[in-house]
Amino acid sequence: MAAAESFLAELAHVVGFDRDVVTAVVPASVRVDSEKGTFACDIDVTKNLANRYGTLHGGAVATIVDVFGTAALATVSDTLGVSLDLNTTFLKGTPLGSVVHVHAKVLTKTRSVAVIEVNLEATINNRRVRVAQGRHTKFLNAKVERQLVESKKRGGGGPSSKL
Repeated sequence: MAAAESFLAELAHVVGFDRDVVTAVVPASVRVDSEKGTFACDIDVTKNLANRYGTLHGGAVATIVDVFGTAALATVSDTLGVSLDLNTTFLKGTPLGSVVHVHAKVLTKTRSVAVIEVNLEATINNRRVRVAQGRHTKFLNAKVERQLVESKKRGGGGPSSKL
């Protein structure tokens, strides 16, 4: 759990989109639970996470898949990598005031690639239903991560094109 918490704490201090979503989500979490290869938390659907229709915003779902999938990866890998592919499937609208149960699981991890599955469930009309699911594929390369960190320190936008 320490690795996942450390990753989320680090995001909370970085200026940018990740921080805004993490700070909107993490304080609202009822529980955070992780074990090797998994991460789970509960998220309140608040105005900050809703779209104009009063349901959980698709962009928030995609970010949940990204951030909490990476938190699951942090429980089994020192290298958190960069995204190769991220997909989300929206199955049911989740109204304001709902609690979303997030469960992320590392499906496979090799030296260079990890695949993580993230499921979101909520209780709607007294039934617990899956409201969204996502899959996140990450390229794991410590050299690329170092380039990103160095580029950020120099004020650049990313690693060199020599991957």
